[in-house]
Amino acid sequence: MSTCRWCTPQHQTTIEFLQSYSSEELLSQELKAANEDLCYCLECVVEYHRARDELPTAHKNLWKIETKRLVQHFEKTLKEEEEEEEGELFLIQDEQEIQLHGYMAADIENDLRVPIIEILKYPYLLLHEHLSK
Repeated sequence: MSTCRWCTPQHQTTIEFLQSYSSEELLSQELKAANEDLCYCLECVVEYHRARDELPTAHKNLWKIETKRLVQHFEKTLKEEEEEEEGELFLIQDEQEIQLHGYMAADIENDLRVPIIEILKYPYLLLHEHLSK
């Protein structure tokens, strides 16, 4: 079982970890894991933003990193949903298959739940052009 890097820090405080994250000093694998934690764990998002408030000098760089993370996550998830045929929903009526549009598979809801809550909880993220679309 993996431990979240933001809500259950191991060897350093969340603020220290955020300093490494904002200066992009983390190893590629550690950066990927930290970003995944922020996409799937709401407690991590809360701890991240709490630490972010303590580091006003890093806000400019963090803005670039967090908007990039969110945009990439949305694009990846939506692309996967478009490519996935199994997520289609059909209604069988009078021996005919009718495709129902506008319904999402459970996977996309799980993948986007935390990022959408993050944007709603921290609306400054909507200032980014791609996130506001």
